[in-house]
Amino acid sequence: MVVPPPPQRGTEGPVLPEAQALKANPVEGRGRQATISESTSPASVSRPGASTNPSGRELSPLTEERSLEIDERVVDGPEMRKDSSTEDHMKRMRSGSSNIMVAVRTRSLLPFEKAQGGREVLRVLENKVVVLMDPGTTASDDYLRLNKSRERRYAFDHVFEANCTQSHVYENTAQFLIPGVLQGFNATVFAYGATGAGKTYTMLGSYTQPGTMNLTLRDLFDHVKALKRRNEKHVQIKCSFLEVYNENIRDLLASSSSDYLDLREDPVKGMSVAGISEVGGLESAQEIMELLQRGNRNRTTEPTSANETSSRSHAVLQVVIEQREKGSGLVAEVLVGKLSMIDLAGSERASQTNNKGLRMIEGANINRSLLALGNCITALADQAGGKQSSFVPYRDSKLTRLLKDSLGGNCRTVMIANISPCHLNYEDTHNTLKYANRAKKIKTKVTRNVLNVSFHISKYTQIINELRAMVGKVHIVTDLRQKLATKAHAVTPEELMSPTNDPEREASERWRQELVNNVEERVQLKRSLIDTEIEGQSQQTAKAGVMLSISRWEEQTTNKEAPSDNEGQQKSIGALQQELSSIEESITANEKNRHMLAQRLKDNEEVLRALQAELPNTVHNDDVRAFLELMFRNQVLEVEAMESYEQAQQMLKAHEMIYQIRLRDQMLEEHRLVLTDEQRGQVDRVNSHAS
Repeated sequence: MVVPPPPQRGTEGPVLPEAQALKANPVEGRGRQATISESTSPASVSRPGASTNPSGRELSPLTEERSLEIDERVVDGPEMRKDSSTEDHMKRMRSGSSNIMVAVRTRSLLPFEKAQGGREVLRVLENKVVVLMDPGTTASDDYLRLNKSRERRYAFDHVFEANCTQSHVYENTAQFLIPGVLQGFNATVFAYGATGAGKTYTMLGSYTQPGTMNLTLRDLFDHVKALKRRNEKHVQIKCSFLEVYNENIRDLLASSSSDYLDLREDPVKGMSVAGISEVGGLESAQEIMELLQRGNRNRTTEPTSANETSSRSHAVLQVVIEQREKGSGLVAEVLVGKLSMIDLAGSERASQTNNKGLRMIEGANINRSLLALGNCITALADQAGGKQSSFVPYRDSKLTRLLKDSLGGNCRTVMIANISPCHLNYEDTHNTLKYANRAKKIKTKVTRNVLNVSFHISKYTQIINELRAMVGKVHIVTDLRQKLATKAHAVTPEELMSPTNDPEREASERWRQELVNNVEERVQLKRSLIDTEIEGQSQQTAKAGVMLSISRWEEQTTNKEAPSDNEGQQKSIGALQQELSSIEESITANEKNRHMLAQRLKDNEEVLRALQAELPNTVHNDDVRAFLELMFRNQVLEVEAMESYEQAQQMLKAHEMIYQIRLRDQMLEEHRLVLTDEQRGQVDRVNSHAS
């Protein structure tokens, strides 16, 4: 198919005055364009064929069963220079606060659109302005009947015509995000538009014309290789790939991807998916593209009347880059950059897709999530315009919760809106441009993701200091051994204990064996005592729970006018009382066992002191006695080290439990503040009934 040349700007009769006026006085900034008050979501672009590029040619999908080769050369045309506006936008983003970059990409008319008499109703001016003309008067030569009421004009950061190459789109949108990701910032690129508008082609591309994902990953790994060549930092790259299908999140890289995952809000990481597979140890873009290819095979795609390879889900590819300075020791800063690339499913109209059954349910869920996305964009645009009371409904959809940071949080974001030029898809194109026009007003404020490793290690400082003190004692023992080795008559430990060396060997061997047995018994007693104390705490907790249940039952019985004769309740309280009695018996037995262990430990310590006092009278040889004293100190230090370690582990578990409880209470309080008074009342009533 021959790609038609781009229309000459300003040559169409109906729009000549407007085009000339617009070129004479171009739209300045991002806020001088037509304001549209409609709030409907973008709908579909009818297309009953395979995936197409902006030139209208059919391309093989990326999900075919063959290896994806990454060509390091520019495969889709000569390299194009960045526009000056891209550099200006980069400067604004580096300052910390900036608007979302919004670019629009159009395509050529498809063969079936031409067969249906489709006409182009789009004009691009200076690669910045899109003119959407009235579809009812575009082809008319009767100027007396010209109706311009439906003509719209929008200004964006970039507008790419149908003849723009993949490289040109990438270099003026996503390429400038890569240095920021390597500096610890978050970045997101997502394609938005109706079904058949070219989103998947823009993001994934084809085998001969790689898309934004491919080109971004290739440049990203080129930068990482440069970092590794300088050998200044440890760099780790992890990748995850998921889809949102019918408001359910599915892992596309898992071996069994049928299980749905939960979306949770982490106080440090933000929105995170519990149980998502993260593939690490990646060394090249080729490895990620193979993972992407494998995930796309698992992605849900079904044919519809508008698109033979229609994506029935939203796909999110996340690449996390962690960097740490080499030789930083215990105190180090870790830069964590996250790059998210999203291929949204296209909105569609049931009247055009002729969907039924499951396909209709899928389309409804797609439209619902895109409507929630549109509402979030509208609310964020209102906030940017000064309406601070505007509520942003992130929780209306899993998609908007995933995009929370990308839209209004700590992220540098690029939105690529794909549109159709055909007059048959005027409403879909209008809606896409409308939401893209609102999105460019959204401001984000980015900060570097720097994790201070010393913060995580600080809680172990006290334990480390104690262990260092123990090591100092061991050094004293080592010094004594060295002094013994330097004596003229010094002998090795093996010679000291050999049967032919000293007549006191039997006495010293007996003393050494008693010492070893004593130390082993002490270790076992210490561990048993710690286990007994932990068991006692668990029993006390269980007792408190049972007593609380009994007190609630008694309170309910007291508040009633007549006592309940329900046999089931009587059995229930009887079981609770029996359980309480059993727990109390266990507590008593455990307490007796603890006292017994404590007494045995006390006896063990007395035996140890007796052994220490017995040594000078048992062994008269100075070298043998010095060696046995060293052994005695070494055994005692080992026991003390074991005790310190066990205590430290218990302290860490206790602190971790306290932290988890505080975190839970904080999250519950935050959720409670979000609720309205009526909702709080409902929660209180539910809690009262449950108690």
